Amino acid sequence: MMGNSSLPVLFRETFTTQSLENLFHSYSQKDTDEVISAINLALEFIEKGEPELLSYISDRFLAILLTFLRAVDENVLTNRILITYRKEIEKKCRDLPLEEIEEYSKKLGMDANMEFEDEMISVSLKDYLGIAGRISGSTYRLVYQDIRHGRIFVDREHVLKLIREYFYSNMKNFYDEMPADKARDITSPFAKATDTAKELFKSKAGLTSPELGEVESTKFPPCIKEYIKQVSEGVNIPHMARFTMVSFLHKIGLENQKIMDIFKTAPDFNEKVTTYQVNHITGETSGTQYSPPKCVNLQSNHLCYKGEDPLCNTEWLKHPMRYYEIKKSSRSESKK
Repeated sequence: MMGNSSLPVLFRETFTTQSLENLFHSYSQKDTDEVISAINLALEFIEKGEPELLSYISDRFLAILLTFLRAVDENVLTNRILITYRKEIEKKCRDLPLEEIEEYSKKLGMDANMEFEDEMISVSLKDYLGIAGRISGSTYRLVYQDIRHGRIFVDREHVLKLIREYFYSNMKNFYDEMPADKARDITSPFAKATDTAKELFKSKAGLTSPELGEVESTKFPPCIKEYIKQVSEGVNIPHMARFTMVSFLHKIGLENQKIMDIFKTAPDFNEKVTTYQVNHITGETSGTQYSPPKCVNLQSNHLCYKGEDPLCNTEWLKHPMRYYEIKKSSRSESKK
């Protein structure tokens, strides 16, 4: 059984710019081999989509890999690799006793306590709210939780999802806090590999801006605009956001293939799965053309992005479709 001491936490402050530069510029064969191993993993991921991950995942190896990826500077690629490692961490934690899961949660920075009487783990309300919104499914909404004295009591399966997201956040913070030009300086001895990875990814991914045809994207409600923006940046948006976006775009007349094309930049993109889901939501295979959720449902799932938008903030606007209809109608009236 793997102890949690072998699982990474990857805090940015653990690795200074100088320590990372020393690794990439090192004359040590061990350091060079580890750098090359990380680079090869990134190249293999680009080629195959699912690399053969190392059975031992260390903070040091991930720091090298993420620094190289920051130098490559392709967010879609990075997010796809982060999602893969996120799944791996969840898988490895499944073999741990609940006490070790609690210990690892704490190492990641989570306010978590083992509740022996209930055989559960309690998480502070603040920490839970900060991470649960990223997990798909109504099961994880606050209204369904066991709340006692300002803490959320969760079972093994539930806490594994929280750990997964905490670890993802640590990796993402490590990546985001390092400027791309600084990463290129750090990895300069491997500049050729950086250029190769960038060119190979662009040629393999075939990424372009989504083509939305005749629909008027400037009239989209803020939530739909945000979902499309996040997907284009390689963000793994929640299931309900995907459902809302697909059903909305179908209702306003965008053909299925163009909807599917938007998801090509998603970190977990799978053409077969995407085709099935889009065809199911739009009624092509299910016989039911689903409608987007109401605004209140999006709000309760932390998927509303109305901000200061004046139309969204009117009391009577209840649905994303209504937003689009009003915006289109106002444009038509102005042309008369």
